[in-house]
Amino acid sequence: MKNEIDKYNLSYSQQSLYFLQELNPSNTSYNVGIAFRFYQNFNEELFRATFNQLLLRHDILKTKFLKENGEIYQYIDKQAKYDLVIRDISELNDTKISEQVNSDFHVSYNLLTDNLLRIYLYRHKNYVLVSIVLHHIIADFNSVEILMNDFITIYDSLMKKQKVSISSMPALYKNFVEEERDFICSEKFPSKMKFWENKLKDRNEDLDFDIEAEQESTFLVTKGSKVEFEIKSEENAKIKSLCEKIHVSPFIFFLTVYKLFLFQVYGKRDVVVGVPVSLRRAIKYKAAIGNFINLLPIRMSNKGGNFIQNAKEVNDTFINAMLHKKVPYSLMVEHLNPNRDKKDPIFQTTFNYLSKRTDSNLYMDQSLDVLQTILGYSIKSFPLKQQLDQMDLSLELVEHHEGFTGIFKYNNAVFNQNLIRDYAFRYKKLLSRIVNHIESDIDHFRYANENERKELISISTKRIKNFKSYFNVMELIEENFSAYPERIAIRDMQKAITYQQLQVKVDILAACLEQKGIQKNDCVVVYMEKSAEVIAAFLAIIKIGAIYVPVDTSFPKSRIDDILESTTPAAILTTKSLKEKEVFLNNAICVDSSLKSDPLLNRDNKIVRVKPKDSAYIIFTSGSTGKPKGVEVQHQALVNFLLSMREILTLQKKDKVNIGGITNISFDISILEFLLPLVSGGQATLLTKEVLASPRMFEKIIADFEINIFQGTATTWSMILGSAWPGDKNLDVLIGGEMVSKALSNELTSKFSKVWNVYGPTEATIWTTIKQLSPKDEIVSAGYPIHNMGAYILDETYQIVQKNVIGKLYLSGVGLAKGYYKQENLTNERFFEIELDGIKKRIYDTGDLAKYLDNGEIQIIGRDDSQVKLSGYRIELGEIENKLNKFNGIKRSAVLIKEQKLVAYIVYEGRRDNLLGELKDYCRQELPVYMIPSEFIKVDTIPLTPNQKTDKKQLISLKGDRLSESSKTVRDGSYAYKDMIHVWGETLGHQNFGIKDNFFDIGGTSLLAMVLQQKIEKELRVQVSVADIFTYPTVYNLAEFLESQRSHKQKKQIKQIENSRKTSKLGNLRKRRNRKV
Repeated sequence: MKNEIDKYNLSYSQQSLYFLQELNPSNTSYNVGIAFRFYQNFNEELFRATFNQLLLRHDILKTKFLKENGEIYQYIDKQAKYDLVIRDISELNDTKISEQVNSDFHVSYNLLTDNLLRIYLYRHKNYVLVSIVLHHIIADFNSVEILMNDFITIYDSLMKKQKVSISSMPALYKNFVEEERDFICSEKFPSKMKFWENKLKDRNEDLDFDIEAEQESTFLVTKGSKVEFEIKSEENAKIKSLCEKIHVSPFIFFLTVYKLFLFQVYGKRDVVVGVPVSLRRAIKYKAAIGNFINLLPIRMSNKGGNFIQNAKEVNDTFINAMLHKKVPYSLMVEHLNPNRDKKDPIFQTTFNYLSKRTDSNLYMDQSLDVLQTILGYSIKSFPLKQQLDQMDLSLELVEHHEGFTGIFKYNNAVFNQNLIRDYAFRYKKLLSRIVNHIESDIDHFRYANENERKELISISTKRIKNFKSYFNVMELIEENFSAYPERIAIRDMQKAITYQQLQVKVDILAACLEQKGIQKNDCVVVYMEKSAEVIAAFLAIIKIGAIYVPVDTSFPKSRIDDILESTTPAAILTTKSLKEKEVFLNNAICVDSSLKSDPLLNRDNKIVRVKPKDSAYIIFTSGSTGKPKGVEVQHQALVNFLLSMREILTLQKKDKVNIGGITNISFDISILEFLLPLVSGGQATLLTKEVLASPRMFEKIIADFEINIFQGTATTWSMILGSAWPGDKNLDVLIGGEMVSKALSNELTSKFSKVWNVYGPTEATIWTTIKQLSPKDEIVSAGYPIHNMGAYILDETYQIVQKNVIGKLYLSGVGLAKGYYKQENLTNERFFEIELDGIKKRIYDTGDLAKYLDNGEIQIIGRDDSQVKLSGYRIELGEIENKLNKFNGIKRSAVLIKEQKLVAYIVYEGRRDNLLGELKDYCRQELPVYMIPSEFIKVDTIPLTPNQKTDKKQLISLKGDRLSESSKTVRDGSYAYKDMIHVWGETLGHQNFGIKDNFFDIGGTSLLAMVLQQKIEKELRVQVSVADIFTYPTVYNLAEFLESQRSHKQKKQIKQIENSRKTSKLGNLRKRRNRKV
């Protein structure tokens, strides 16, 4: 029978669609159609007759597909009919009717067995609703239009009992397929493909879509939605006039606006947008139904200039692309061979423009929801939810009789509706600004307008307050020496000291320093373990007007030497035990010995008067040159920070302030832990890092020491919460230093009293912005600046960007550091003056990317260099770590780039025979392919830096145990590797691969995956889907998966047999009982 079938190849577009349907059989993204309501003159018999004629006129509607020797073919089944379903909807309300119609529309197709044309008739007392559904593999958008026009024409002729007057029979789709194949084999094809290779080979990174919600679906399952918007009627005429003036079509106009929109939102000056184009080149295909669509990747750069220049550049780019439009997109992908994951490998967004045609009956579906008369028939459109999730994000502009409608279609797993509504608002806003300022530089369109700029500047400095004038933080603390002499000021793991005792220590050390000749503005290095004595030393240094320079005792000798060389300290403070160990401390002052001296040394006990801009401390941070750089912070900055935090956290209203701290003294956030409690009349509780080794111990310490405020990084809090601690509703939490995930935010806010997200670089004095987190927050934001600080998000020309536009974050205000100690060039590079609204401001370039949210709060996006780039993909390592941490048995993980590979380090507690295999299977389910680590190394612990972040250098140096695949052979009766290898070799045409090589790295393609699937089913006689090949793309993993499936099936059968036996036994027992009765 099949030998008699006139089968022919699929077009390349059809091949792609067939593959996508095969990959996910439940997919309805490529169902297309139209729905409308007949209000009079509906004759069901003539309706059926009309579609019978349409089947005769367009034989592609009777298309069937078949698999033969690993290849996919199509043929026309002359006996095929259309599916007709009739439903009564008289008793349904409008909402239920919509649900029913759209539910029917989204019934998936089996391309090998189903009729590809479905008709639904819904009978209502006031009308008959018609829904026509096709699969995109046999019909593009123009095909639906052709079908609708032919339907109206034929139906009208039958109603009037006239001869059907319609154009001659259209050309066969088969001819188009043959022409496409001829072109691929022609001499012209290589040069056409070379055009696309040159156009796309050095393309920039992908668009970084914000993931507003965790993806609940895999790459096989998506759910789409849309947001529509109307272009103002008064702007429609302007747009058309402008298009005529600058000699571009509305399509090019709107595409250029979209390019600028993407630049605004994502800051990309080089974007690739997919644009569907029709290949109905010849007139003979004008009336033909079929899939004549090709996707063209339109690469557009943003080099500045005005809109007219950009529109003409986009126009030229598109014209060149159209000259090479016959190259199938799927062949471009195979030729370029980009890394693939769930997203399209070349572009992540598409743009489509649907123009108005006077002879079309289709646009009733696209424009007004009003009753229309077509050839005397009263018809009203009915909206269908179709083609919403083919891409993560797409924009469609529809021209209709009253102007233009825009439609943003999006993937719900990637975007939330509020964000897309904002996109729609901003696209319209950008469009309006362009129309009214056509000759302005396009970069200006990123700027906030005058009102928004003033609003954002006001918000950026919303906390302005003239605190009581204190020249030195010691003035604040000495007030508390007098007010609370018997209160506990500092507690560590062994002892506690009162404010009075602390005052004595400070005065002794201050007198000692003065006796040693230490003067105002001298640098004094403190080389000590964290203790009450460190705080006393810090305060003594501040009191005499000198500069505090903390040095971590765990620093390597080379780093200590660099700091000493840079600061040339007038003195080094240490302890006797440390002095005995280090040669460089020979002339150091021992704090513990000095504190035993006579407290009544000759000193007037007055605080040395300093200027607000005198330096209070220098903190050394890592430098790009390999040597540390010293950040020099002024007294006014430190005082402002402490008073602001005291007010924001309402510490003066608390009955008791007890701040716990674990931070090493060389990091500036330790200063908050030392001084904020002391300026608030509270207690500083100094904890050792050991308490974090056991979350249970930490929990006990918090309770026993009655700590009610604790500060930590996201890493620290993740470790603490790892023990399933229920939390403490008496504890306020500060979290900063790292990006905070929504999941961590939710967990913290559910377990603690208040949770404050804090952000700030050392160069702006500890923390600069603050936000109290709430479970209701859709986004974890950094909030607003603290008092007397400013935070501005600017573009490359230092102009304030609009809300939700990514720019670079700059800080200003009293908290800015002087700069980098003795590094003038570096200071001038990062600290400089700009003019904002006519006012000169000194700002600091954080290097962080951020955006203003709708309420003016700041969301930190990341650094320019915070993400790693591997094989052209930008990868957020934290995302991989978060997924790994959810794997049962993994306590902590860290992921690094090593020799251009992703390497995962895991702390694993558990026993598994094939840990690596299970980990990889898990990652395949949770992560895109390019984000799955190549190696997994088991370590005892993830080393941390003194400020509780992952110590990457030390991590790389760890030996660890590299996980390897289980060496066991496949069990007897399983699918032998040699059989699988044989089938792979037949499919690929070579045997140059091992059992752990990825199918798509050794020559496999989407089409070959379908061939492989058929060969496995035929030759190995096991069921496997194309999706399984994508999920398990190595011989080893696929064989193991199939073995596990067979084992599962066997267990299920055994269980069914056992259940059957139990049922049988129970039945026999009941029979015996009945006999006894």
